[in-house]
Amino acid sequence: MIATMDCALGSDNVFGPRVLQACRQFDFTLLFEDTIFAAVPAATFLLLAVFRLPALFRGPVKVDSHRLATYKLGSLAVLLTLQILHVAFQTQAPILRTDVALAASILQVVATATASLLSWLEDQRSVRPSDIMVLYFFIATLLAIPRARTLWLLSPMVETQAIVWTLVAIATAAVLCLESIHKTRTLMLAYKQSSKEYTSSFWVRSFFIWMLPLFQNGFSSILALHDMPEVDHDLQGRSAEDRLLKTWSKNAAAQKSKLVRVVFRAYLWPFLSAVVPRLCLTGFKFCQPFLISATVGFLSDLQVSDRKHYGPSLVGAFVLVYLGMTISTAVYWRQAFRFNTMMRAGLVSLIYRQTNKLEASEFKSESAITLMGTDVQRISRQFRTLHEAWAAPIDVAVAVFLLARQLGIASVIPAIISIFSVLATIPVSKMSRTAQKNWLERVQARLAITSSMLHDMKSVKALSLTEKLLACVAELRSVELQVSKRFRRLVVGEVVLSNAPASLAPFATFVVYAIIQSVRGNQTLLASRMFTSLSLISLMTDPLLIFIQTLSPLWESLGSFSRIEDYCRKAPIEEIASSGAIGNEMELSSRPLSSVTPGVVLEMRNATFSWTAGGPRLLHGMTVAFAKKEITAIIGPVGCGKSTFLESALGETTLRDGTMSAIASPSVAYCPQTPWIMNDTIRQNIIGPVAYDPKWYNFVIWACALEQDLESISGGDMSKCGSSGISLSGGQKQRISLARAVYSRAPTVLLDDVFSGLDNKTVVTIMTRLLASGGHFRESRKTVIFATHNHRLLPYVDWILILDNGTISKMGSYKELQPDLPQDEDDNEPGGRSEDTITTRETAVSVPLLDEALASIEETVVDADVDRRDGKWSVYTYYCRAAGWILSISLVVVTFLYSFAQRYTVIWLQDWANANENNPDQKPGKYIGIYALLVGIATVNLFYSAWVLLVPIITNTGRNMHSQLLRTTLGAPFSFFQRTDAGLTTNRFSQDLELIDMDLPIEAINVLASLGECSVQLILLCILGKYLAVAVPVLVAVLYLVQSYYLRTSRQVRLLDIEARSPLFTHFVETMNGIKVIRALRWQDSFQVRLQDLLNESQKPFYMLFCIRQWLQLVLDCIVMGLAVVLVSLVVSLREKFSASSVGVALNLILVFNQDLMLLLRSWTMLETSIGAVARIKDFVDTTPSEERSGESLSTVPPTWPSQGQLIFDRVVASYGPEFSPALDNLSVKIESGQKIAVCGSSGSGKTSFILGLLQMVEIKEGRIVLDGIDLSTLPRNTVRSRFNVVSQEPFFMPGTLRFNLDREVDGQPVADATLIRALEAVGLWRKVSEDCVRGTELDQPLLISDWSMGERQLLALARALVMNSPILILDEAMSSVDWETEATMQAIIDREFKSQTVISVIHRLRYIDRYDRIALMKRGRLVEYAPPAELLRTPSEFASFYRARMDTL
Repeated sequence: MIATMDCALGSDNVFGPRVLQACRQFDFTLLFEDTIFAAVPAATFLLLAVFRLPALFRGPVKVDSHRLATYKLGSLAVLLTLQILHVAFQTQAPILRTDVALAASILQVVATATASLLSWLEDQRSVRPSDIMVLYFFIATLLAIPRARTLWLLSPMVETQAIVWTLVAIATAAVLCLESIHKTRTLMLAYKQSSKEYTSSFWVRSFFIWMLPLFQNGFSSILALHDMPEVDHDLQGRSAEDRLLKTWSKNAAAQKSKLVRVVFRAYLWPFLSAVVPRLCLTGFKFCQPFLISATVGFLSDLQVSDRKHYGPSLVGAFVLVYLGMTISTAVYWRQAFRFNTMMRAGLVSLIYRQTNKLEASEFKSESAITLMGTDVQRISRQFRTLHEAWAAPIDVAVAVFLLARQLGIASVIPAIISIFSVLATIPVSKMSRTAQKNWLERVQARLAITSSMLHDMKSVKALSLTEKLLACVAELRSVELQVSKRFRRLVVGEVVLSNAPASLAPFATFVVYAIIQSVRGNQTLLASRMFTSLSLISLMTDPLLIFIQTLSPLWESLGSFSRIEDYCRKAPIEEIASSGAIGNEMELSSRPLSSVTPGVVLEMRNATFSWTAGGPRLLHGMTVAFAKKEITAIIGPVGCGKSTFLESALGETTLRDGTMSAIASPSVAYCPQTPWIMNDTIRQNIIGPVAYDPKWYNFVIWACALEQDLESISGGDMSKCGSSGISLSGGQKQRISLARAVYSRAPTVLLDDVFSGLDNKTVVTIMTRLLASGGHFRESRKTVIFATHNHRLLPYVDWILILDNGTISKMGSYKELQPDLPQDEDDNEPGGRSEDTITTRETAVSVPLLDEALASIEETVVDADVDRRDGKWSVYTYYCRAAGWILSISLVVVTFLYSFAQRYTVIWLQDWANANENNPDQKPGKYIGIYALLVGIATVNLFYSAWVLLVPIITNTGRNMHSQLLRTTLGAPFSFFQRTDAGLTTNRFSQDLELIDMDLPIEAINVLASLGECSVQLILLCILGKYLAVAVPVLVAVLYLVQSYYLRTSRQVRLLDIEARSPLFTHFVETMNGIKVIRALRWQDSFQVRLQDLLNESQKPFYMLFCIRQWLQLVLDCIVMGLAVVLVSLVVSLREKFSASSVGVALNLILVFNQDLMLLLRSWTMLETSIGAVARIKDFVDTTPSEERSGESLSTVPPTWPSQGQLIFDRVVASYGPEFSPALDNLSVKIESGQKIAVCGSSGSGKTSFILGLLQMVEIKEGRIVLDGIDLSTLPRNTVRSRFNVVSQEPFFMPGTLRFNLDREVDGQPVADATLIRALEAVGLWRKVSEDCVRGTELDQPLLISDWSMGERQLLALARALVMNSPILILDEAMSSVDWETEATMQAIIDREFKSQTVISVIHRLRYIDRYDRIALMKRGRLVEYAPPAELLRTPSEFASFYRARMDTL
């Protein structure tokens, strides 16, 4: 079409944007096109290119091919030629001339020329297609289309220019296609490992196409962590931490909120990269009200002059707006979450690095775990909406401005209601925080006892504490739920207040507007105004609520930042000269050190030490020097400070007075008294981060006497040790710790009582191979300092240091101090040692080990993997049964009523608008009253739904599921706990119950509400959209396929995210437990690398979980876009079939349908994750075996049984499970009442199995055990254990008072205070207990067991045994870890207090062997000798050989 005579001169040389209809129908002015479509994009591209080119020039070449670059340059050359031709032709056409035409064309030519250079550099020096090039040519392609249309409308006057420009548009599209091609095949080898996302083009990343293989795997198979795509370098721990440390060092002067500033400066570009797409999202969102207004207006005005062009343009506008929203939403959230993920990696790495530098006393509160697990998680969660803090006010301001144009003064009503709602929420939130704190304190109290119980179930069962703990923990749970009721009630208030504006804001706004207009007699509420305003109210209230609700979490996250910063500012164990440095470059200032005397490895001069700067002084006036290449032993009574002395030598305590030289050694091999064992293989525990040397490793195994153990363990040294070495015996853990020290080849070795848990033969073997003349330590000239209670080691040392009450009482050689050393009654017992005796190998019977347990667990996981992918509906039935069927059904019904009332208000508004069109302002009271009724119904139903779910249902499910879980756990056999990691069971009581208590109900109400609203909206859309109902089956089918495709993957990735965090927590905990060993061996850097490897693995599901959720958002946006476009197309095509009001309602429903649909699927995914906790508890309850014998009627016994204490083992065969060989093999023995029996034998001989068989903690396959004439297999197992008195090698105490730990309450009655005090006085602990206590409160003070030495703990365990009146006392290596003085004290107490009872004692030390009536020598689960000790020693018995081998240590 050519211009007519009515087209005024210069009509195209104005900004427009729309040209006069007389010139061209429905077209832009040329000036607008030159400015907006040509000049602005070209100028922006040139500006970005200026910043991008220098970085490319500095970068290396990354591809090994020029083919793609040549094609790109060829296409750009063609485009440049065509653009120059267009400029030439344009200057010859006066009709195309505008004020900026030439400048715009030249800018485009310059941009294309610059693009040629940029394209070459991007192709050769970048691993992915250029985002700048792709975006510019995409926009240029889109904007070239309306320009081509304009030129063809001006044809035939500018036909040549139209043809050339059409070719320009085609060439631009060709360049776009070429620039979008990825280059993974041509990348050099060094860059081929880049992540799939990082090497993808802008479109592949924005539309999450690179995620499709993961979805395919998740849909068709079971996902594992290795199936997750790698995150790119910027999101990995090392890169994120380096940026953080570099920025921290540059901002050393900052004092206030330093960490927050450092984080934003370190990750400034990732943060800013989300700003532009967020602004674009705002722009596209506010196009929706205009589209609704235009559509309603199009239907209302039947005389639209350019109807032919207006309708299709309306459809095109909907496509562009919804497509723009889709892309900008995807890009915005992707960039925002990349910032979040990067920040998480940096903060976790930073916290761990600081953890490696702090004093061990800082870890008592486990603050590092809290910071990494809670604070970083909180920051990550709350910073997701960080950009809303600045974008939401912009959205609100724009919405208020536009709403004011529609409704005038009434436009402020939604803001007032939203602000009032938030202000009302503030005091409720404050009260809920206090209530939540009280609740969490109760949770922590319950978990403290539960965790302590689960980590030592052997002692729990042996001491028959199951019934006491069942009642105690159940009561704690009941109190916890009662305390949490206040918090849950307040949450109900928060839910109602936060959802109120969605209903009240439009209601109040329209009511106020109607009243004002009725009074003034002005314009009434018609469809166009009403539904445009309704959309604006939605666009205003949502961001306003988001903004206000974002402020509080952001403020809380600042508190988390502050805690992390305070932690990172703590002075490390080496004082920092510059307080600003926390990286490796820190400058250290030494402690007060003396000069090192030549030939001395460590020297102290009048040194005084304490654990903290303000704590009590534990070591006083230490003046001592340790010569290099000599072996020194430190001895002394319990609590004298031996362990503290060794840790002071390592620099782990605070030097208060005097001086100390640092140990003159590059590394120190330190073995603490409690062995540090990681949850890894035995080999990895020994070699640590050091390279594996088979020859040296085999020697270390031999030197530490581990060969027999590794032969008997299934899997050998590749077996898992389990949490804290749960699958290993005490002696095995000590020897592995010793092997680590030997394998490290450190020139200085510090050993803290590492021989205490070993049998005599093993001690002799290790002494000979390490300490004796010709032993490894002597041959390699190591400096060895070790603390010990075993005085038989002293002849092997060069020097002996005697400590007493924190001071050095004596020091000298063995000969000099021998008269002052404690003597054995049998020190002069003759006996010879042969090397054969020392090195003889015996096959030991091992207990079930963790590798087998893990294999069993993995098999269970594989079986359950299909359920974790597909879900299991029976779990919902289980949950509803626990909640109560009546409550569950009423909840569903009321929630759907709420959804109906909430969405039907829009239909009522349609009726109101239609009534106003026919009879303006007729019966407003009717419409306002019914509207108010609908809002009231919705609010009441919302309150009821929230109340039912958060108060009675949580109480019911919390109590019932915890009760079932606790009973099942305490009723499980001991073999179950040997096979199952305690951490897995602890998670059932902590993480799973937390999900059930809080997360699951919130997600359930979200699912029910959004499901109801989506269903109601879909029905209404079908009614209003008429022919749109035809598309509903297709929509439902698509949604079903999407949810199936999405949920299968999302469900698995969510679980992988949870599981991938566990190794991080484990690494943190193991580092804190072994920090002294790690620092002594200088392994900090290696463990930091290990942390970053685990963190990178954790980052994969963490980031992928967001990506798949955003993929879902993208798909749903596209579905809604399709729904809107179909509706508008139907409206345009069948205009006479639709009313303006019905279309307005439908478009407003579509406006919120996307949000509700997204909330439904996202909440469903979260619900599936939370319901997974219910499934795990259900499976645990259903599959965990019970230790009580099924199908048998068990007998009862009187309270006085047993009265004599006579025991008979009659051909007993017992094992730890059906798949294991017998631990007791045809054992027969009779123990008379009152006899004292010593059970002896080497490691793995069956001594512990003997005790466990008596306590019914192993499976008796054959034979029977009879106590006072009653077969123990006919009694409940807990009843049997409740009649024994047990003292174990590792005393078990729980968090609680002293009274709680001393009184087992086996008969259900509390023990009198006088009895408890007498027991404490008998063992000499009453003075310690009564210090600094108000008289009468001694027994009710908290028992802080960490403040008690190992010897004091054993005495306290013996006091507990004194409290209980039982004819049988069982001692399981009860004195193996105490010094000789404490051993003598304990033996005297046993001789005095238990002289009439039957005593069965498993022993390694043979000092008091003459106090026993008979010796039971075990070997390979069999009883090989059973006779009085004197008789066995007189004859050539195996016990005599065993005894003499032990005595050869002298």
